Amino acid sequence: MIFNSKSTNGVLIIVCFVLVFIGLQWLYGLFELPYFWDELGVYSRAAIHLYEHGPGLLPSALPDELSRGHPTLIPFLFGVVFKIFGCKVVVARLFAASIYLIGVMYGYRILLLKLSPIHAAIFTVLIFIQPCFLSQSVLVLPEMPLMVATLMAVFYFLNKDYLGLCCALVLALFIKESAIIIPCVIFFIDVLNQRFKLRSFVYILVIPFALISSFFAIQYFQRGYVFYPLHTGLMKFEWYFINERWQVFKAFALEGQGRLFLIYYVPFLLVIINYKSVFATLKLFRFKQLFNETNKVYIFCFGFAIAGLIFSVLNYILGRYLIYIIVFEYIGVVSLLSLNLRWPKLINYALMIFLFFTSIWYNNNAEYTDVNFSYVNHIKSCEHAVDYLNVQSNSHKKVAMGFPFNVCTWNSLSGYYKQLYFQQKDLKDSTEMTNDFYVFTFPGNMHDTMLYKGHLKLHKQIKSGYAYVNIYKSKVN
Repeated sequence: MIFNSKSTNGVLIIVCFVLVFIGLQWLYGLFELPYFWDELGVYSRAAIHLYEHGPGLLPSALPDELSRGHPTLIPFLFGVVFKIFGCKVVVARLFAASIYLIGVMYGYRILLLKLSPIHAAIFTVLIFIQPCFLSQSVLVLPEMPLMVATLMAVFYFLNKDYLGLCCALVLALFIKESAIIIPCVIFFIDVLNQRFKLRSFVYILVIPFALISSFFAIQYFQRGYVFYPLHTGLMKFEWYFINERWQVFKAFALEGQGRLFLIYYVPFLLVIINYKSVFATLKLFRFKQLFNETNKVYIFCFGFAIAGLIFSVLNYILGRYLIYIIVFEYIGVVSLLSLNLRWPKLINYALMIFLFFTSIWYNNNAEYTDVNFSYVNHIKSCEHAVDYLNVQSNSHKKVAMGFPFNVCTWNSLSGYYKQLYFQQKDLKDSTEMTNDFYVFTFPGNMHDTMLYKGHLKLHKQIKSGYAYVNIYKSKVN
């Protein structure tokens, strides 16, 4: 059958995602959306800086407020693409989507190790259209490329391609520091699986860590710090903060967007349905038998989740920081379908329907986040507010604003305007109430209106779904 061809299915997967992206462009204008929040304030600005001043991989290539002490690979890549194709939002979105498709194909190749080509293809599409992945697929942020590099590393590890694994680990470490857990988990499993081997040690640990250590050594000499002080200050070892971050991890990584059912109930149901074969296996169980080539996918997915949990509860945590861990929750559960199950067709179809349902149901909501498409409303409300204020009749008028709206007006290359007519003023310097307009956003700094209580009158409210921008005038003027 044509659908049993690995290469044909790979092409069909790409076609499916091209159609998905076309649909998202039709729904949200996805590839034309200006940058927002962290990508607006840091990562896109870093790429634009390298576009304007010349690409560079050394820490000194970027000022502190743009690099934030992170490795510079992602801004460098986007900066080079801007140099070649032009510094436009659509170029950044298309380049990010191309990186995402590479990750999709590596996910497919991992699933092929456990499933038939047709089932691997279907589940690949269903996994990578989940909102937490798809919403990140076009953003200028490091988390999605980190997920892609992790998928590459795991694929090469499962296929014992140690050179490919080494390259993927180096890529991951030069994308973001949180990649540190990837080589550690892989090496631990490799030792349990085939005992200590010098080649594995060199390719998995020595070379990747030597290269990334050289970057941070250079950073110390150029910047005076190894890791960005703001980030190290967010590391907490007190039980209160560990528990707080565990709650965030559990709420999103283990329970959010339908994962409560996927992680807890699906494996439980599979055990109940196949209790005879499970108990027969347990009778013959030996610890050493657990660590073999057949089980490497399951062991990695479980071990990586544990390592990711430990790393996350000790550091500052956001939902998008977890997607390189979450993707292996899906792969691990789906890979269980390769076991000798009763009613295999029913279980396969039920899981397919469930994943399709979650991809639609959790696609958007009335609350700001960057792990589904609710961020579109926030962007559009800011975009419309800039359009409203940025007219020639407001030339030389002073507009006071704070984050995130102020960053929209810092650079025309951010996608919000071509020429700025009004004068941007910082709200922190606006206590004398001499400005023409005062702008507050939700999500954002709407709570700051309390500082101006009794001094402002609402001039215009611009809404897009749950998100809105209030434009005020001073009661004095």
